[in-house]
Amino acid sequence: MLHSLLPAFQMFPQEASIIGTLLAGYGELEYAVAQCLGEVLGSEDRSLKAIFRIRSEATKSYVADALMCSCFTAQNLSGEYLEARRAFDHCRSIRNRYAHCHWASDLKHGLFFTKLEDAAQGVGSFTPKWRRLNLEHLQAEHNYFSYAAACIWHLKYEFAVRIGKLASHSFPMPTIQPQPKLCNLLKRDTLPWTT
Repeated sequence: MLHSLLPAFQMFPQEASIIGTLLAGYGELEYAVAQCLGEVLGSEDRSLKAIFRIRSEATKSYVADALMCSCFTAQNLSGEYLEARRAFDHCRSIRNRYAHCHWASDLKHGLFFTKLEDAAQGVGSFTPKWRRLNLEHLQAEHNYFSYAAACIWHLKYEFAVRIGKLASHSFPMPTIQPQPKLCNLLKRDTLPWTT
């Protein structure tokens, strides 16, 4: 019998499903940004080649920003653009948090994660700092990814309207959503495996 790679996810399949969607869904947000850039450059092919030749997620965002920001400002879309950028950047931080962490679980207490890189950088002994995740928090993060996508698609089509390429579109700018906060750190003596 094979040992499960992620036993914590087996214990919490709903949470695991959302985490998987967030990890995979970030690529869809990058694609939306590349599409938006394609609208600005007037060439989807050039934008896709430019963005997806870059390996670093942060660098992709910086390059897209450098090429798009002034164009959206020129079309009086700077407010919408800054909100979409803020949302996209926060989604990247969520994605990176879960892509680079370690998982633990306890049926009674829930699902936990920690960034081992943070513990390795600390002074003194290797002491991971754990956070508890719950389904409600993950659903809020999933909703925020959807919000970010809606902002990006609005920009793409609204830019096309402003430059006269389209007469109208059906992608309204969503109401501004607050960024989901990071789960609180747990005190070492409250972790189920230390009591």
